[in-house]
Amino acid sequence: AIEPLIADAERARQFGFTAYKMRVVTPETVVPLVETFRKRLPDMDLIVDAVQGSCATPWAVAVSKQLARRLERQGILWFEEPCRVEDIEGYVEMRRSTSLNIAGAESLPTALAFKPYLDREAFGLVQFDIATAGFTEGLKIAALAAAHRKPVAIHSWGTVVSALAGLHLGLTIPNCSMTEY
Repeated sequence: AIEPLIADAERARQFGFTAYKMRVVTPETVVPLVETFRKRLPDMDLIVDAVQGSCATPWAVAVSKQLARRLERQGILWFEEPCRVEDIEGYVEMRRSTSLNIAGAESLPTALAFKPYLDREAFGLVQFDIATAGFTEGLKIAALAAAHRKPVAIHSWGTVVSALAGLHLGLTIPNCSMTEY
């Protein structure tokens, strides 16, 4: 399973991308995949997405915490969606238990929805989806994140229009660290 992933990351690097997001299949396979990725592409940043934010039967927080501890030595940029989106307590527990940046809640549509997460220090990095939030609400989310001294990574899923909208908005936000494509 690593060869297609490495080929995809190498193709992304040829297009000028400096970071790659790896989606988790099972918690048991992640660390060996990350270790191999690191050996083969040491100059490329890596993000690990646990994809638990909208999962019908998410892992227990203990599983995500154990995986985070194993990933700490791998130098990843962030660990994304280790909990179901509604599980603010799970996110807080994750943040307190690891040195990794924890990101998530890309499906939340408004700054008001993000506020409890930020007030509780649930994220090291704030993600919102440009197609869900739009420009006006995206600016509000980014401003709220800035008030909490958090960088933003704009999630763009779907069409090239969404990716370009995220890039456009990202250029106007001083705390935007990255946009996804």
